[in-house]
Amino acid sequence: MQGFKYANLQPRYPEPTADFLERDARSLGWDGSDPSSIQSASYVYRNGDFRAHVVAFERLDNVLTDMLSFPDFKNPNKPEDWVRFKFEFVAYLYKKFARRQIIGRPIDAFCLSKQLP
Repeated sequence: MQGFKYANLQPRYPEPTADFLERDARSLGWDGSDPSSIQSASYVYRNGDFRAHVVAFERLDNVLTDMLSFPDFKNPNKPEDWVRFKFEFVAYLYKKFARRQIIGRPIDAFCLSKQLP
């Protein structure tokens, strides 16, 4: 996604995941054994408020780029350090300003994955 718009759509995607098959596939026609029986659809599984992550993450990436141009700032040691900071930042915003805190601390788990060409 780019902001709230879908980007880089593909004509074919990987086989359905176990999470999808266990929770949502039957409502799309899955017969219980053949993944190809599912009608075409996609699901994204995230915890919390997707809008907040999109808005904050893109802007925070821009802030990081600008701040790293200053000679007295250093790069994060690992990409996951930056990702964890962004999660913590969004949780802090929810704690301070949200009418209902649906994103919070502790950030107990996250998974980064990179698909190699």
